[in-house]
Amino acid sequence: MLNNELTANELAEFIEGLRDVQQEKHYSDILENYFNHLLQVSKRERIDGANND
Repeated sequence: MLNNELTANELAEFIEGLRDVQQEKHYSDILENYFNHLLQVSKRERIDGANND
Protein backbone atom coordinates (compact mmCIF):
# COMPACT_ATOMS: atom_id res chain seq x y z
CA MET A 1 0.00 0.00 0.00
CA LEU A 2 2.76 2.44 0.92
CA ASN A 3 4.53 1.79 -2.38
CA ASN A 4 1.32 2.13 -4.38
CA GLU A 5 1.56 -1.50 -5.52
CA LEU A 6 -1.40 -2.95 -3.65
CA THR A 7 -3.52 -5.52 -5.46
CA ALA A 8 -7.28 -5.71 -5.02
CA ASN A 9 -6.87 -8.88 -2.92
CA GLU A 10 -4.24 -7.23 -0.72
CA LEU A 11 -6.52 -4.23 -0.22
CA ALA A 12 -9.33 -6.56 0.82
CA GLU A 13 -6.99 -8.25 3.33
CA PHE A 14 -5.92 -4.86 4.66
CA ILE A 15 -9.51 -3.72 5.14
CA GLU A 16 -10.40 -7.02 6.80
CA GLY A 17 -7.45 -6.56 9.15
CA LEU A 18 -8.86 -3.23 10.26
CA ARG A 19 -11.77 -5.12 11.78
CA ASP A 20 -9.39 -7.04 14.08
CA VAL A 21 -8.41 -4.99 17.15
CA GLN A 22 -4.89 -6.41 17.32
CA GLN A 23 -4.32 -5.89 13.60
CA GLU A 24 -5.82 -2.40 13.78
CA LYS A 25 -3.23 -1.37 16.39
CA HIS A 26 -0.44 -2.85 14.28
CA TYR A 27 -1.61 -1.03 11.14
CA SER A 28 -2.07 2.18 13.08
CA ASP A 29 1.49 2.04 14.41
CA ILE A 30 2.95 1.33 10.97
CA LEU A 31 0.97 4.11 9.29
CA GLU A 32 1.77 6.60 12.04
CA ASN A 33 5.50 5.88 11.68
CA TYR A 34 5.27 6.16 7.90
CA PHE A 35 3.45 9.50 7.96
CA ASN A 36 5.82 10.87 10.62
CA HIS A 37 8.68 9.90 8.31
CA LEU A 38 7.00 11.71 5.41
CA LEU A 39 6.61 14.83 7.54
CA GLN A 40 10.29 14.74 8.50
CA VAL A 41 11.35 14.32 4.87
CA SER A 42 9.09 17.18 3.81
CA LYS A 43 10.44 19.41 6.56
CA ARG A 44 14.05 18.64 5.55
CA GLU A 45 13.24 19.36 1.90
CA ARG A 46 11.72 22.73 2.82
CA ILE A 47 14.76 23.60 4.94
CA ASP A 48 17.15 22.49 2.21
CA GLY A 49 15.15 24.44 -0.38
CA ALA A 50 15.20 27.57 1.77
CA ASN A 51 18.95 27.24 2.27
CA ASN A 52 19.49 27.02 -1.50
CA ASP A 53 17.55 30.23 -2.21
